[in-house]
Amino acid sequence: MADTNPEVMNALVRLMANLDEPSALTDDELVRAVIEAREAKKKAEGTAAAELRRRGWTWPQIGKAIGVDQSTAHGWAQPYLRAGEGEP
Repeated sequence: MADTNPEVMNALVRLMANLDEPSALTDDELVRAVIEAREAKKKAEGTAAAELRRRGWTWPQIGKAIGVDQSTAHGWAQPYLRAGEGEP
């Protein structure tokens, strides 16, 4: 998550943990929290798919396990794979 500052992380954590109602956050905190959550989700999906591939799972297995087709799983993992790791 690029350029994450402590205020944004605090807003995100508070929102995700239901410590704050959305109405307790500023407009900027809400927008930034959504953007940060989206980026965190992308990273979690990609790193998990890449790690499963390193553990010997096939793309169809990974896709089925995480509820997407194999090409989507491969696309998510691609930024987190080293050269040759994503090959069949």
